[in-house]
Amino acid sequence: MKVIVVGGGIGGLAAYHSFKTYVPDASVTVYEAYVRSPDSASVLGGGSVIIMNGIRALSRISPNAVAHIYRTGFQAPYFNLRNEHGSTLGQMGRGRDRLMLARAALHDAMMLDVPEGVVVCGRRVIEVNESPEKATVTFEDGQTEDCDLVIGADGVRSTCRTAIYGPDNHALRYDGMTGIGGFVPLASLSKRIQDGIMADCAPSMTYGRDGFFGYSLSLPIETPVAEQQLMWWSTYAVDPPPERDQPPSDIYATLMSKHAHWHSPHGPNLFHSIIHAACGNSDPESKAQAHSSSTQARFRKWLVLPRFETDRLPRWASDHSRIFLIGDAAHTQSPDSGQGASMAIEDADMLGILAKHFTKNGIDSSEEAMKKIRTAYETLRMPRIDRVLRLGKDSENRKRKLSWFAAKLRDVALWMLCRMPSWVMRRFNAGSLYNVDVEVAHYLSFGRT
Repeated sequence: MKVIVVGGGIGGLAAYHSFKTYVPDASVTVYEAYVRSPDSASVLGGGSVIIMNGIRALSRISPNAVAHIYRTGFQAPYFNLRNEHGSTLGQMGRGRDRLMLARAALHDAMMLDVPEGVVVCGRRVIEVNESPEKATVTFEDGQTEDCDLVIGADGVRSTCRTAIYGPDNHALRYDGMTGIGGFVPLASLSKRIQDGIMADCAPSMTYGRDGFFGYSLSLPIETPVAEQQLMWWSTYAVDPPPERDQPPSDIYATLMSKHAHWHSPHGPNLFHSIIHAACGNSDPESKAQAHSSSTQARFRKWLVLPRFETDRLPRWASDHSRIFLIGDAAHTQSPDSGQGASMAIEDADMLGILAKHFTKNGIDSSEEAMKKIRTAYETLRMPRIDRVLRLGKDSENRKRKLSWFAAKLRDVALWMLCRMPSWVMRRFNAGSLYNVDVEVAHYLSFGRT
């Protein structure tokens, strides 16, 4: 069985690990359009979080990746929820593992155990076609390659999704929200702020009347302050969407206008200090950077990410089931769910398990076998994803511009949620107890072969 994965991000690498775990004789090649450079590595996708359900799925297909992210990420025991006045509303998510880390670090973990030559960078797929017997990908240079199965892990602007629906259906649209985020060395902040962040020992999520600001350690808690990195992210409503290559002065002005007047238990200047450390001075010889090592300096960058979404896709596979979508190509996730990476890993994990069962370990790659995979995949994954998307949208709406009264109601609702018993909170945690192989086993137990 020959498999081509389009996209070498988290979902694409998870698809490789999944098929090599469940269908080890399959030939799998991952094509990535971009060439990763040292200058871009530190902000590859900004910060990331992977929750217990994602960790569980990843542990089945790449246990070495899980061990790596536990060694290199920050294991957050809960989230501190606060408002812009500095009041702590409570702690959310106690007792559930989640890891905060740079997306580049997660990508590095996923690259473990991937043999050289499997991921081919700088090879952009511009078209995908299929017949009942095969799928064909066409590259930017005009060359083509046939295979039994194409897995589209190529994100929100997916070429594989276009192959299924055409260019004019389910087009991307801006949802009115933009995120800006990056990293700063913890040592670039004042001693008081450093001590407060370390004492919290948990990410902070602060809600205002006109936006949101979060921050978290991104390296293990025992990392010395001189080496520790703080990941931060701001979310706010703005229309039209800003350009992703805005000059630092514009980003600085926007973030200061949104957050500089906010308060924190760790001092009135916390948000001002993080923003200034991140983009207040782009001079590489500035005093703020003088103490930093070259490794730390690489983290003094940010990403501007206007949020785009599509309508709910009615199917995630092509007519002949030779093209499958996973991750953001199938279901653009709101970052507010915290489940983007975990959902892509779950998708890949399930697709591999189903391929093992219905193709008889890769022996049967007929259209009939592929359609059985499609039916099971969509039946099992779509309700799960719909629920996560709804919860993410609810969280996103708390970050939009609100009236004084609406902001008070939101704060009260969050205060109450933080005090709910754990069995009630399972409804709000986007299914961190979800287990892919249990869901598949239950599906197959009804004789669906």
